[in-house]
Amino acid sequence: KTGVLTLGQIDTRTILPEHMPWHKRPLSTLMQRIDQAKARDLPIRRTALPEGDFKLVQATVHVHTKQSDGMGTVTSISEKAKAGGQEVIVFTDHNHLAARDGVKPGDKRIPDQDVPVIAETPKWYSQQFAEAAQQTEPGKFVALIGSEMGTIGKVGNPHQGGKNHFLMLEMPQFFEAVRHKKTTLETLQEPVRRLFGLKPIPETVPPQVVKYNDGDMKGLISHIESNGLKDTAGKDPVFIMAHPRWSQDHSKSLPAGTRGADYGRYSYKTKEEWRASTDKYFRQIEVIKGQALNPNEVVEVGAKDIDFTSFKGYINDGFHVSPTVGRDAHFGNPLGNPAETGILVNRLDKNSVLEGLRERRTIATTNMERLNGTVVANDRFQMGSILDQAVTPDLKLSTRIGGIVDDAAEYTFRLWGDKKTGDRTFAAVMQEEKMTGQQLAGSGNEFSFAKVRHQLGNKGAYFVEVLRKDPGTGHTDHMYAAPFWVEPLSGGGKHSLFMKFMAGTGANTYLPSPIGG
Repeated sequence: KTGVLTLGQIDTRTILPEHMPWHKRPLSTLMQRIDQAKARDLPIRRTALPEGDFKLVQATVHVHTKQSDGMGTVTSISEKAKAGGQEVIVFTDHNHLAARDGVKPGDKRIPDQDVPVIAETPKWYSQQFAEAAQQTEPGKFVALIGSEMGTIGKVGNPHQGGKNHFLMLEMPQFFEAVRHKKTTLETLQEPVRRLFGLKPIPETVPPQVVKYNDGDMKGLISHIESNGLKDTAGKDPVFIMAHPRWSQDHSKSLPAGTRGADYGRYSYKTKEEWRASTDKYFRQIEVIKGQALNPNEVVEVGAKDIDFTSFKGYINDGFHVSPTVGRDAHFGNPLGNPAETGILVNRLDKNSVLEGLRERRTIATTNMERLNGTVVANDRFQMGSILDQAVTPDLKLSTRIGGIVDDAAEYTFRLWGDKKTGDRTFAAVMQEEKMTGQQLAGSGNEFSFAKVRHQLGNKGAYFVEVLRKDPGTGHTDHMYAAPFWVEPLSGGGKHSLFMKFMAGTGANTYLPSPIGG
């Protein structure tokens, strides 16, 4: 595929002080503030460099094999992905005994269901890592292993709703979701146990298998943290929100006490505790739907396959998540849909791909060949960055477009802003500009929005959507880029004179003002 972007050196440091141990937070805040202040006037190098380049790689995320309810193996699917031009593939088989409940008689997948699911035979999980290592070719192709965690519960049921799937990547341990049928007494006791935080924690079962109560996000994360578990890169694992369902999960037709239960919300006492605990791990959200249970190839991805509401909803909830395409491939074909995830990496190897995901450097596009791109802020900070409002209250977002830039194609550039996350008001379009492919090519395939100013004291998120209308078919492709978050990193809107002096920002301290175009 042509036209996938390559960029020069960029800044990627986006550590949140609130994710550091409490005694390290002041120093972490100070160092990040100084780091970002120094970087204000250092332009990004846009030209291709032989070494140290950042490249947008083509990724198929969320794939199933015959070892759950899919077809093929890590090896056979990886070979197809390589032949189709993919550079990264992420396998995420289901992690529970009922993984094949949806494979009914006559299903195309039946002949491939000749091995036990991973939850029955966890050794398959280790085998997948071995196969992924054999298929990985540094500089050319990377295969990652993960798990699709838990079962999908009924929306509106606080005991089941929190069981919506999420993907957990590259954990050496296999985490099995266990379904426990509650007794009447346990059902009556559950609200009280949840109130006092008495949910059971996962039970470790040798060898390298962790059993946790299905939907108990708090217990799962507690086990990871109390045992110091890390992914294969030695860092906190990356979680991806799979097939989110914000509209259904927050429907006003549901009782108030049952809304927003997905991703383990009701395993925590409060919504604030849930977000603070899980935001450290959730780095992506599936904005564009993939093939899922459709055995046929999809030629075009339309608006019905885009869940933009969930993207805006979880951002407003305070989550720092970037967009991906949930391929959700079940029929052995990693290329059955033109939508793809782009991951910005400085090297094509496993650790660098994981770092790209961890730092939220992703895009989701309905067609990578026709439309892809990257976004930088202030000619310095890369998409996915979390910026300190004390030193970067002004944002100027610039988009660089790749893919097929046909002169007659019509492009629409939109800058979305969630001016105050947590206020239940979703992101709105702040700026919009239309141009032809000819105009875009004349500007070097780049487009810059007018500068906006963030209101001090608020946590906000800003991101770019690009639409491309094809001159031949009239089909419109969509691309979503990772947001930029502008926040008071010290946890509040005030900054001490000492902090301002150390960061050299005394002359750049603004009174609160509305965001403008």
